[in-house]
Amino acid sequence: MKRKDITVNCLHPGLVNSDFANNNSLRYKIMSSLIKCFGISTREGALTSIYLASEENLENISGLYFDKCKPRKSSSISYNNEIGKFLWEYSNNIMKSNSK
Repeated sequence: MKRKDITVNCLHPGLVNSDFANNNSLRYKIMSSLIKCFGISTREGALTSIYLASEENLENISGLYFDKCKPRKSSSISYNNEIGKFLWEYSNNIMKSNSK
């Protein structure tokens, strides 16, 4: 059965200044310190997610990539059906193995 009331979009939150990588390896800690200099706030990083979840005009919009609350063209590799199928199957396998 195919549900028609579910929409799925993708987004890029931006280079967000958060504590996300603080518990990782030295390489990630260095990257995290650079992000602190150039990144946006967590509030700004959340704006596109909030927009996609709450904007009534997007109620029937699906399959788009958003950056800074606007639809954008995603990378060329994201249009490769073979890679998409591989990622879908790989993700399903991970979910199955984690649910046991």
